[in-house]
Amino acid sequence: MTGLRPAMPALAVSGKAPTLRQALAKIVPAGWTIHYDMGLKPEVRRPLTWQGNDQWPYVLNRLLTQEKMRAEINWTTQKVSVSQAGTSGVPAVSPPAAKVKTTPGKTTGKNPFTGSGVKSSPVPVASKVSEVKPPAVRAVIWQASVGSTLKDTLLEWTTREKCTAGGTWKLAWNTTVNYRIDAPLAFSGSFRSAINDLFILYGTASTPLYAATQSAQCVLLVDDKEPR
Repeated sequence: MTGLRPAMPALAVSGKAPTLRQALAKIVPAGWTIHYDMGLKPEVRRPLTWQGNDQWPYVLNRLLTQEKMRAEINWTTQKVSVSQAGTSGVPAVSPPAAKVKTTPGKTTGKNPFTGSGVKSSPVPVASKVSEVKPPAVRAVIWQASVGSTLKDTLLEWTTREKCTAGGTWKLAWNTTVNYRIDAPLAFSGSFRSAINDLFILYGTASTPLYAATQSAQCVLLVDDKEPR
């Protein structure tokens, strides 16, 4: 299936299971890999019940939301990664060394231990200065809230994404078709990857919707006609 567009997600039926691992095995399609973050303990007995008759990503998200968890769905590798809600998987950054005085303002790449005002010692003293690493960049989470629409969601996303020419991206909605968000969705990664993952869900809907980008103008185009 490499390179082929995934089909519309299959429907999941209602059910119940004694553990999280058994529940997800019933919801996620056969052949998919399920990864659990450390500390989740999917084998612990915790009777779970869920409502089905919906596409399996929606059923999965509803179940995990009530358990204060979230899932990342990778359609290319057919892998579901489960983690605690609100976690981004970014390791904590160690605080800077004690007694290092910082000046508020623009951060530069210069060594904070050089420059004027530093007295030289008459006796050479060997000292080891640890490299101060820049803060780790948190993964961006793109969410779609229950009750909103696809158009509302994309309007919010485009106003968050900065344009290289200045300002933010713009949404051009060239269709009368719109869809209501019935289950919470969350995508981790870049703006473009989130758009791609979101529209995979609507590619084979009753009226398919397609997205295209005009990078130079920072415009996201949405239409019910496939781009040529």
